[in-house]
Amino acid sequence: MDEFNQLWDVQKNHHPILTDALKAELGDGKTGDLFFQRPLKGKKSDVGRCTLEPGKRRAPISSIEAELFGVLQTVNNIRLDDRPLNAEERKRVLPQFFRRSKPSFDFEDVLKALKMKDAEGRFNYKKKDKLPGARTIAHLADLWKVDAMTIVDAFGAMEADKANERKLWGDRYSVIYNAVDWADLSERKAKGQDTSGKRDLKEYAITEWSFDDEQLKLLEKFDPKQGYHNLSTRALGRIIPLMYGIDGQPPMGYHDAVMLANLPTIFKIVHKLEGKDGKPVTEMVKGPNGHLIPKVDDRWAAMSETDREAIRNGIRERIADHRDYNVEMLLFNGLIRHYRDTFGEAGGRNGFWDSAWDEQLRKGVDETLSLEQKRSKSAEETNALREKVKATFLQHIENHQKVQFEPLLRRDDRVKLWLTDNFDLQPKDVDKLYHHSAINIYKEHGDKLGDPKTPGLKNPMVYRALHSLRMVVNKMIAAKLIDLKTQVNIEMARDLDSTNKRKAWERYQAVMRKKNESAEAAVKEYFATVGKHTNPSDEDIERMWLLEEARDIFGKVMCVYTGKEFGVADLFNGGVEIEHTWPRSKTVDNSMANKMLCDTTYNRAIKKEHMPATLPNYDKEALVQGRMLPGIKETAEPILKLYEKYDRTVYACKMSSKSAATKEAKDKAIQDRWYNQFFRDYWRTKYEHLTAEEIKPGFMNRQLVATGQITKLARAYMNSYFNRVDCLKPEALSAFRKEWMGESFVHAKDRSKHTHHAVDAAVCAAVDKTEFNALAHHYEEHDEKDVTASFDHPWESFGTDMRNLRDSALVYHVRKPSIGRTSVYDGK
Repeated sequence: MDEFNQLWDVQKNHHPILTDALKAELGDGKTGDLFFQRPLKGKKSDVGRCTLEPGKRRAPISSIEAELFGVLQTVNNIRLDDRPLNAEERKRVLPQFFRRSKPSFDFEDVLKALKMKDAEGRFNYKKKDKLPGARTIAHLADLWKVDAMTIVDAFGAMEADKANERKLWGDRYSVIYNAVDWADLSERKAKGQDTSGKRDLKEYAITEWSFDDEQLKLLEKFDPKQGYHNLSTRALGRIIPLMYGIDGQPPMGYHDAVMLANLPTIFKIVHKLEGKDGKPVTEMVKGPNGHLIPKVDDRWAAMSETDREAIRNGIRERIADHRDYNVEMLLFNGLIRHYRDTFGEAGGRNGFWDSAWDEQLRKGVDETLSLEQKRSKSAEETNALREKVKATFLQHIENHQKVQFEPLLRRDDRVKLWLTDNFDLQPKDVDKLYHHSAINIYKEHGDKLGDPKTPGLKNPMVYRALHSLRMVVNKMIAAKLIDLKTQVNIEMARDLDSTNKRKAWERYQAVMRKKNESAEAAVKEYFATVGKHTNPSDEDIERMWLLEEARDIFGKVMCVYTGKEFGVADLFNGGVEIEHTWPRSKTVDNSMANKMLCDTTYNRAIKKEHMPATLPNYDKEALVQGRMLPGIKETAEPILKLYEKYDRTVYACKMSSKSAATKEAKDKAIQDRWYNQFFRDYWRTKYEHLTAEEIKPGFMNRQLVATGQITKLARAYMNSYFNRVDCLKPEALSAFRKEWMGESFVHAKDRSKHTHHAVDAAVCAAVDKTEFNALAHHYEEHDEKDVTASFDHPWESFGTDMRNLRDSALVYHVRKPSIGRTSVYDGK
């Protein structure tokens, strides 16, 4: 367009007929453009598929359902004194999200609505935390001059009598979202110009909605946000009422609500007839338009509401008691492990239970129950739990010739089992239940991995990774090196998904290297003063690092647990030792964020394998073994201040990146944000480990699972062929590299060559959940004070073989030109 206008301006100097008046007459009256082009809109074929219903497209992010889903997720996640908001509090808070004047707002507004301005510390949000508003719902409410909660109530209900109201608001949104233009088409039509039969939004609002001038001005300002949600409109519509709270039931979190949302579908049973060959075939009937369709028995629709609610309550019960189920299974399998360690796998034994086994079970109950469960259970209930687990265990030993661990069922598997046991449903029927992590996007292939292409995915980096994976795996399948029974472990690189983030990570790593070098130099200097002529060990350097860190935190070198000050000599004379804040035996966490220096006497006599929050001087100072010790929580305040300092800096960098005038300034602000965020996350982890009351259930499993788009798709892609696929975090594998390869925080792996990737792959292949639990058991029996203890290698010479691989493997570099290039110019 700019090129045409420049040509017109030049040529009109040579041709008097080419006047501005002629251009305006022939073209647009405002701009003089000689042709009209509608604004480009994305094609429906480019929209991704819903993760819960692959047959449906994802909903626009600005749709009523998507916005309300986001609001309910936020409100349901708000915690006041570790409890969700009650009905009255939700009634005050919800309207804050539907204000056109505030598309986003600070959590401080929620505090004001609750009339609790000074209660910030009682919530899981801070005053300046940003919450997303629902601008579509707010705008629609203002356009039709109704209370926004009228729209919310319609979509939050499951009643059929609200269906017409939901459809009305959905249609209004669709007209606005899919509008071709605001007013240009009307003006063109008035001038007799071509509009290709299109009708614009302004004309529709006047003729169909009878909008006045005030409403038209408001409508013209409405600009729905572009983009798409992960779920379809239908899936969101089924989930929202459960998150909103129906039939007097409390609102459910997303993970629980999805399990009830698709119940109507699984109770639609397709009729089967016996075919000529004796195999069942689907019975077909004529549909409303005369076409043959499967005959379906809609049992859900035929049920009474009482029966439907009974099914929902049955699922709710399994959701509610799942933590108790997990405890029982963990205790049972703990006894099984103790039995196998003592007697082997042969069952049928009796008369072995004695006081030592009672103590083993008592200890297991004490370690397995969370603090919340210990507070809520009476002594009688705890005793009943022990007796139940004991009876189940002894019956299992007596009835089985070979003692086996019982699989720990997921919550959704327990729900499915209950449905098939109590109703005339098949496993294929209950598999239609929604699951919050469902990614059903790849068809199963019997002979090899198929095409990794998925509808709506356009990221070339993801496709490049998946196609490379396909090439390697299919060659291994063809060579019969692996088959569908092979267990697959995938280790993904750290989530450095942008240039600015990678540069920030390099800056952060440079600071870490400098601190490490400083600690090593300080150890050597001390060794020289005492006449010790040996090179520092990794543990020596770690001790010095933590000593210098303590000085940075507290302004002096002191123990956070006892307040006792110490010097460099104490690092090497047994006065202090490295302490794992969260016990390694429960987390396999060997990171520096989980380590502090601790007074040796306190560590061995009091701290041991306990969580800091369970220690006698946690909340306030206390007399411990004849010494008055300060409160750990108060002593840890400087760590909290460091976290908050970096958190404020991260927020300031975010704001700077949004207001940056140039690309260079924006990039610098983004890099600064990530750089400070790495420090913030480190101090947050260190503080949370010191103040957490318990290690959340499933923490060990989460250590094994990596996240990110490539990881999720790679796992789903590999699952289309292999029976078992696990994704492992790099952080989780570092503990195994330390035990098997001698790699540590001080002597990290050599990245100067690419051979470390081959070593990583070998370590990754050797790890599974059994190995992970074995390492935790190893840490439990041989803590950091027993440095001679060795963890079993995958094979005897594993460490040597991996070092040889790292040092002798040849690396082949493939240079790929940029897309579209046919050659690379070398400048010669």
